[in-house]
Amino acid sequence: MINKLMNFGWISRISQKTASFLVIGLSIFLSVLMTWAKPDPEKNESPIAAMSITALEAVKSDARIIIRAQGTVSPRAQTQLVSEVSGSVVGMSKKFVSGGFVKKDDILFELDDKYYRAALMKAKANLASVTTTLIKEKGGAYVAKEEFDRVKKRFKSQEASDLYLHKPQIVEAQANLEYAESEVLRAEGDLMRTIVRAPYDGLIGETFVNFGQFVAAGTKVGEIIAIDYAEVRLAIPLQRVPYLLLPEITGLYKSDYSEDESMIDSSSLRLNTPKRPSVVLRSSYGNIKREWHADIVRSEGMLDKHSHTLNIIAQVKDPYNIIGYGRLWPLRIGTFVEAEIEGRLIKGTIILPRHVLRAGDNVWVIDKDNRLRNRQLTLIKPGGAFVYVQSGLAHGDLVCMTHVGNVVPGTEVSVSSVEKIEDGTLISYQGPRDGSYE
Repeated sequence: MINKLMNFGWISRISQKTASFLVIGLSIFLSVLMTWAKPDPEKNESPIAAMSITALEAVKSDARIIIRAQGTVSPRAQTQLVSEVSGSVVGMSKKFVSGGFVKKDDILFELDDKYYRAALMKAKANLASVTTTLIKEKGGAYVAKEEFDRVKKRFKSQEASDLYLHKPQIVEAQANLEYAESEVLRAEGDLMRTIVRAPYDGLIGETFVNFGQFVAAGTKVGEIIAIDYAEVRLAIPLQRVPYLLLPEITGLYKSDYSEDESMIDSSSLRLNTPKRPSVVLRSSYGNIKREWHADIVRSEGMLDKHSHTLNIIAQVKDPYNIIGYGRLWPLRIGTFVEAEIEGRLIKGTIILPRHVLRAGDNVWVIDKDNRLRNRQLTLIKPGGAFVYVQSGLAHGDLVCMTHVGNVVPGTEVSVSSVEKIEDGTLISYQGPRDGSYE
C-alpha cells in the first residue's frame, strides 16, 4: 500500500511539471498570435515645410565703384619756427599758444632790440663815412686830372699814373661804400627779425619760449601748421588701383574726356581716361558720426616699400572752417578717418552684398520652382560691403540672402520677402511671391 502511494506521488510530480510547461508554451503561443493578428498602425505623414528665406532681385544698371581706405589727417605744411637773432623775449601775442590760430604776418613775439638798433646806427654812420671818403677821392681825382697833362712825363709806370689820378683810391672807396650799404641792410634785417611773425595762415602746434626768456640765434621757438587745406594719405592695394580715377604720374588730370571714357565695360573691364574723383571722409566722436568732402589731388610716384600699396592724397579745403565752407564742425589734424573714394563707372553690372557669397564666388539662385540652384560668378571686389557682378547673373534673377547652411542644389525654399539695392541701400519692396519669377 505504501509502495502504491509512493508511486502515485511520483506520477503527480511529473504531471505538475508537464502542466507548467504546457501553460508557459500556451502563453507564448497566445502572445505571438496576438502580435501577429494586431493591425498595423495608421501612418500619419506630415509634409516637410520649405525653408523660409529672403531674396534679392538682381537689377542690372550702371554703377560707380566705391573704394574704401583709411588714413590720418595731416597738414599740407608744418614749419618749425627758429629764432634768427638773439635776445630776451619782451612781448608775446595772446595767439602764440598751442592751438592758437594766426594770420599771415601776425606778430607772434618780440625780442629786445636795443642792441640791434645800435648796430643799425653804427652801420649807417659807417656808410656816411665811406660815402664822404668816396666823394673826396672823386674830387681829388678831378683835380689830379687837370694837372696830369703837365706832369705825366715824370711817371715811369702806369701804376704811378693811376695812383696820381686816384684810381685805386676810388675803387677802394667804392668797395667800402658797397660793404657799408650791405652792413646797413644786415642791421636792418636783424632789427626786423627781433619781431617774429607768422609765415602763413596757420595753427600754432607748440611753443617753446615764454616772456622774459633769453633766446639764442638758431633756437627752436615754436611750430606752425598750415590750415588752408589738409591732406589724408590713403593706402590702396594694387588690385584695386585699376578701379580708381587717378591723376597722371605728373599729378595732372586730362581734361579731354567724355563720360563714356570714364566708364568700365563690365564684360571687358575697359579702363579709360579718368575724371577727378571725390572722397567722403568719415569719423566718429563718441556716438556722433561726422563726414567731410575731399578731392584726390595726386598719387605718389612710388609704391610703399613695406606694404606694396599705392598712396593717394586726398585734400580737404579749409579743414578748420576759418574761411567758411558751410561745415558744422572742423576736421582736426590727427583725426583718423575712413574714406569712401569714388571710382570708375561700371556699365551693366549687378550689385550684391558681400555676405551672400559662398566659397569660390558662388551664390544660391532661386529658380521658378522655388528651388535653390548654385551659380558661380565673375566679380569685381573693391572692398567694402558690396561686390559688382561681371557675369553669372541675369537681370531679374533672385539671389538667396539667407544663410541656409549645408544644403544641396534643388532644395525647396519659400521666399518670405524680396529686396533690391537702390543707391547702395537694401530696400524691401514687397512681401511673399507666388513662385512666378519670370
